[in-house]
Amino acid sequence: MLISFKVENWKSFPLLEFSALAGKERLHNERVALTESPRMRLLPISAIYGGNASGKSNFFEAIDFARRYVVNGVAPERQVGVKPFALNSRTQKEPTRFVFELYTDKGAFRYSFTITRSEVVEESLSELLQTVERPLFERHGTQIELKRQFRDSRALEYVGRGTRKNLLFLTNCVHQQRDEFRAIYDWFQNTLLLISPSASCNAFEMYANERSPFMPQNQETLDEFDVGIERIETKPVPLNQLPFQVNWNIQKESESLPDGALFQLGPYLVSIRNGEPTVGKMVAIHSLEDDPSVKISFDLAEESDGTCRLLDLIPAFTFLRDPSRKRVIFIDEIDRSLHHLLTRKLIEDYLASCSPDSRSQLFFTTHDALLMDQSLLRRDELWLVEKDGARSSLVSVGDYQIRYDKSLVNSYLYGRFGGTPNLRTR
Repeated sequence: MLISFKVENWKSFPLLEFSALAGKERLHNERVALTESPRMRLLPISAIYGGNASGKSNFFEAIDFARRYVVNGVAPERQVGVKPFALNSRTQKEPTRFVFELYTDKGAFRYSFTITRSEVVEESLSELLQTVERPLFERHGTQIELKRQFRDSRALEYVGRGTRKNLLFLTNCVHQQRDEFRAIYDWFQNTLLLISPSASCNAFEMYANERSPFMPQNQETLDEFDVGIERIETKPVPLNQLPFQVNWNIQKESESLPDGALFQLGPYLVSIRNGEPTVGKMVAIHSLEDDPSVKISFDLAEESDGTCRLLDLIPAFTFLRDPSRKRVIFIDEIDRSLHHLLTRKLIEDYLASCSPDSRSQLFFTTHDALLMDQSLLRRDELWLVEKDGARSSLVSVGDYQIRYDKSLVNSYLYGRFGGTPNLRTR
């Protein structure tokens, strides 16, 4: 789970501080996650509001960048790709700092790194205990100091000496087959999932098999929303009948995958058999109006934008409701092309599955003001991105004194909290 996140000098944010720690209010306490070692109360959901161009997507992109940098690293002599605040000559040259506090099966940790476009300036990892913070390693430039039980590890010292200036020590440890810090790396790689407004879930587990892309739970949700699709299937497509660029991308993606692997590329579902990709194109199956026994297939591109967005999101919500999966999912513009009642139903079903033992979280950006409802979300689960000139800031609605029976929607739309567009009169 995510405990907190902070970034300094990123795009429009000089400083962004976000926390998933529950506040003192008692509303919806039955779904707040309770952890041990250390004891914490963590929120299962947070919604981020703000006007257009306020910086909501910059928040999403900060976490997305950090995930990709931790998991994949960067090639030798390549630029890191960090994006500091560009509208100030001083901040353009200053480093960007990321700080994550995470709760994993191995305990709670604080992991931070400070980077420029060309190198890692600082990096540190600490274990968070009930009352103290226990450092595990610290890095300044290319000098890495191991702490505690790792102090005398020659293997980690060797990895440290071989860590390039543009690569994180944590990343290099895992890439060099060292498992000392794998729990943190695995959180970024396997627990954290980000879904942009134009991208699908793209998680291999969303597929039950090559014939039926949706797991039974996904199909149940699809039936419940009654969008007219009977089921999703795949139709075999020979590689030589695919457009050249699609064929090339599939071949490239398949090179490093083992037999049995599945992945999605647009509307195509690809499986690896005996080292070769086998391709099926996903289609939506409908029943003929005057003869339901006759089935008609449509390309997904022929479905409405809202239906396609729903198909993208259903697998993510299946993960969230499954207690055996521990996922932290961040969705940018969750309400894109969706009716309010559909968005609300997805969220309500997820929250109904939450309990003190749950270990999944949902964070999302949205413009849907009707979701700002205390019968659905707590005040400390609501956040606002405010723009002052070129600079963005993030504030919690939990910082405002509001009665539990007060309409948050009216207060928000009338500008009491901020986070709304600045409309100039002519």
